[in-house]
Amino acid sequence: MVIQDAGVMAGSGGDDVAGAGLSAVSPVVVVTGETCTGKSTAAAALGAAEGLECYTASDRLVTALRGQGKAERLRSWLSDEADQRRHPDVDRATDLAVFQDVQVAGRPLVAESVSLPALLPPDTTALVVRLAARPPVRVARLGRLLPDLSVSQLRTILRRKDRSTVRALRAAWGVHPFPPPAAHWTADLVVQCPAQERCPDAQRCAESIDAVIAAAYRVYRMYLSAEVADATGAADRLREVIAGRRHHVRRCAPALLYPDTPVSVARWKRRLWTELAGTRTGPVS
Repeated sequence: MVIQDAGVMAGSGGDDVAGAGLSAVSPVVVVTGETCTGKSTAAAALGAAEGLECYTASDRLVTALRGQGKAERLRSWLSDEADQRRHPDVDRATDLAVFQDVQVAGRPLVAESVSLPALLPPDTTALVVRLAARPPVRVARLGRLLPDLSVSQLRTILRRKDRSTVRALRAAWGVHPFPPPAAHWTADLVVQCPAQERCPDAQRCAESIDAVIAAAYRVYRMYLSAEVADATGAADRLREVIAGRRHHVRRCAPALLYPDTPVSVARWKRRLWTELAGTRTGPVS
């Protein structure tokens, strides 16, 4: 997704070391992940800290379907009727509207979307952040939103919601919204709650995740500047932030951790080619 014309395609000839001829590109952060992994919280925190407009893709689908609020919508998955298949044209139309909204935004934006990352090209100028959490942690998170429900009911909601999301994206686009761990490269940053069962301190965990995302964003933002930029300082800070929160980070792309300077839009767009060529190592071990 090219927010503005960068004037160069990833994988094309030349290194564009100085970023000559490139205009500034509006930063777009796509936050994705399964239900109750903390997407909304993380997107709102980044938007507030960095002055980004927040965009929630699910709001469009809710408008197209039932117009319910978040808690009401999640509770509705207890009904057998909620698990019925909807026509894939509904999802296609909604996803295309989201894609168009984000593509033409022309302003700093953080977009929360499950489907959008699956539709982005490999040379997207967006920063893709995936949130993850183990099923018991997700159940506990949902329980804080719907405290009157039993654990069994909470599990039913998540199971049905996940199944419906996978089925809808497969029917609409032939893709899976939640890639396996081996496909880590589908996101630039993968952050998680490291707890096995219940998060012992949800607020502190969210703050750690927010700190990592914000530090990664500051490196990413430098790639999009029209000016020649040295991202070494921002990358050094990102590594420091991760060092104190290693259990919260599954992956951080090498373009963020060890940027070749001076950075440019062209180099950001070529980050996956560079990584797969083996010049850097991406996962955080």
